[in-house]
Amino acid sequence: FIDHVDTEWCLRARHLGYSFCGVNNAYMTHRLGDAWVKPWHCRGEGLVVHTPERYYFMFRNGLLLQRRHYVTMRWRILETKRLLYLFVVYGFALPSGAQRLYWMWRGLRDGIAGVTGGLPVETNAQTVHIA
Repeated sequence: FIDHVDTEWCLRARHLGYSFCGVNNAYMTHRLGDAWVKPWHCRGEGLVVHTPERYYFMFRNGLLLQRRHYVTMRWRILETKRLLYLFVVYGFALPSGAQRLYWMWRGLRDGIAGVTGGLPVETNAQTVHIA
């Protein structure tokens, strides 16, 4: 998993009886996304935007994770709502939405089909996955 690797690990550990605690003073250098945009409908600071291909992994891995037996119904519902939000807002309300919609659709399709691996690349009549 590229997206949800930490989520999967935590859900699996919680299912096995482990608990978690937070560390308030930890510091990590990290860049979230590729850009920030402030669309007209956004009340907060703005929205983080990723490359269109990244949405493939968000959708595919979100759906693959929902199939795991240790994932709670609450998490499944929240993830479904999050994916619907991404589909509508990032697909229709932001620039370059058509590219994101394409990769979201591919991720949705591959998540339902149980496809794993790297980013799919179409070559003529077949799809191959780059590991």
